[in-house]
Amino acid sequence: MIQNPFHPVRCAAQDRLLEDLLLTEPDLKIREAGPGDASRIAGMHVRSWLQAYRPFAPAAYLESLDQDAHRLGFWQPRLEEPREGSTTWIAFLAGIPAGFANNEPPKEDAAPWEEVPTGCGWLYHIHLAPEFRGRGVGRALFQHSMAAFAAAGLREAVLWVYEANEASRGFYEHMGWKADGTRVERPLTWVGRDGTPGEAGLAMVRYRGKTGA
Repeated sequence: MIQNPFHPVRCAAQDRLLEDLLLTEPDLKIREAGPGDASRIAGMHVRSWLQAYRPFAPAAYLESLDQDAHRLGFWQPRLEEPREGSTTWIAFLAGIPAGFANNEPPKEDAAPWEEVPTGCGWLYHIHLAPEFRGRGVGRALFQHSMAAFAAAGLREAVLWVYEANEASRGFYEHMGWKADGTRVERPLTWVGRDGTPGEAGLAMVRYRGKTGA
């Protein structure tokens, strides 16, 4: 049987890596997310956006974000019926939701800011609850994602990040990744709480790095 290269496979090496990572945060636990985690993930997603994107995203766009209407509708169906090869993990620190990461297979109808080079994994999402930044949760989730790619035989992976998001870019570079020179403009559209529509464009850049395979 031919193994789907984008389907994450648990292995002893992955388990050992996670054990090493969790030594610095003994109360940190990571597990695969399910439909019951949709509201937790949606809430962290919006709060992460509000903190990380405030320095560069339009204020009206950030004000339009709503956990139930905007993100719960995104995450609930993806966790109930994930695409083949899609896996989402949720991290808990002392039993409290602290962050999540999501690996996705490449899309056939990918937008320019979703393009993935052949043979690479795609780290689609990695977000933290703002109160858990600086606690090692992001590093643990990132390494967990990379271990899954490595277990599937993928030597490299990519992610997309807003060009102006200096904090996240600094984190990825600290993890050994680099921008690969690909840059696109992503349009944003929204309807404000007062019903006023808005639109803007923000540049995104693609980062690429080794998975450890």
